[in-house]
Amino acid sequence: MAADSRFYPHQTSPSRRPGVILVGIVLGLVLILPEADLKFLAASCGIAPAFWLIRETRRRQTGLTLVSDEIILRAPFGWRPLRIPYTHVGGVQPRDRRTRLGFVYYVPRPAFEGAADPRPPRVRAALTAPLADLPAALADLDARLAVHPPDGADCPRLSADQTHAYLQRRRLRRAALVAGLTLAFPVILIGLLRLGFDVYRALAYGFHPR
Repeated sequence: MAADSRFYPHQTSPSRRPGVILVGIVLGLVLILPEADLKFLAASCGIAPAFWLIRETRRRQTGLTLVSDEIILRAPFGWRPLRIPYTHVGGVQPRDRRTRLGFVYYVPRPAFEGAADPRPPRVRAALTAPLADLPAALADLDARLAVHPPDGADCPRLSADQTHAYLQRRRLRRAALVAGLTLAFPVILIGLLRLGFDVYRALAYGFHPR
């Protein structure tokens, strides 16, 4: 890492022992339960703690990286990091009881057939994982933004209220997505159980066309 680059790591959870215990209990139930549908139901109960353990393991490589000309954000399950030039940053604000940093940034529209797109750039919002030293990261970022002015009139710096509004809009969209998936999960689980039962019956007794 270059001398002018700094990495601010993710704040790890105090202990992953509860998740490990829950996954162990689920595995024990899968081994001792007699029926296949009960095994599948028990295994489905272990999805949440297993996902949490995997996410915490992956988050060891995430955090906030500040380099000479851009911000680099890595998501636990993202293939490619998000890179935000300092000149495209619209606003920065601490979030979630000052444990995360929220970013509002601009994404310029690509040129089409060699001609520049006259429309203004898109506005996007992003959020870091909880950072171990958020005050130091915020101070370092403010110093870097001070020496990298906005990229023209299309990428202005936003006020605190505007930044908060964009980040709140992102939070509401994510909450609606989680609520929709939560409500749809029982239907998906019933469908998977039905499909698994049909496949098991077909493999056990063979196909008997009518």
